[in-house]
Amino acid sequence: MDAMSELDLSPEEPRPHAAAIAKAAKSQAHVVLKSPPAVYAEQGLLQKEMQRRLDEVAKAAIDAELAKIQAEHPAAIALGATVQSRIFSKRPPGFTKVYTKLIEVVLWRSSAVLTQKAILDVVKAAFPPYAKYLNANVWTRPLQPADFSKMKRQISCGELAGKVSLTGVKSLSDFRKAVSAARSVVSSLNSYDVRFTFADDKIVVGKTPFATEIKSAAGKKYPSFRFTHNGTRYSLRVDALQALMEICEAKPVKQSHGAKSA
Repeated sequence: MDAMSELDLSPEEPRPHAAAIAKAAKSQAHVVLKSPPAVYAEQGLLQKEMQRRLDEVAKAAIDAELAKIQAEHPAAIALGATVQSRIFSKRPPGFTKVYTKLIEVVLWRSSAVLTQKAILDVVKAAFPPYAKYLNANVWTRPLQPADFSKMKRQISCGELAGKVSLTGVKSLSDFRKAVSAARSVVSSLNSYDVRFTFADDKIVVGKTPFATEIKSAAGKKYPSFRFTHNGTRYSLRVDALQALMEICEAKPVKQSHGAKSA
């Protein structure tokens, strides 16, 4: 008998649990791991599809009802109607206080040096049960009308009151940029605490005196003084400066020898 005839060509006995292994492999064949950007993109496409289908249903219902109204009231033939559904992300019960805290942290002066993740970590630490809802897509999620009310209320209570513009703000990321822009303007402002002393022939700013002179313009005379700064020559009207002091309710602190300080 040759070597070929000695081979056992009978069917191989199935291994234990082979069926269970094959079933598990088949069930996992369609599992695809998706990165966060891919998940957000898929959600965006789903929202657009929902928007389209809901708008179609709403339009059909409105057109049908409008036809009935126009049949009952012929004058309504000149009127039309339109509607658009609004897709929004549902939030868990109690999430309002978490969102309010998030807006508050964005308004913190120290948040200017924090990353978006660091800001979320601060809020997560304050509200551990809601940590799983505070992920990166919070920053790009469309804002709801109630969110703008929270923002306006929080802004009005802080140092940026009246300085943050919400025009064009559609997400928390946009809001953070608006806060950053407002803060950069505020921090760039210079404030000086200086005394002005007015005399008949001079004005003293702090401890620096400037001789005044009478100028004429449009048939009127007024006192003024000149000075040079960084190579540029300036001229200021003394009466205009005094009027500004009065508007700002600056109180004279001393009067002597014909001088008046403010």
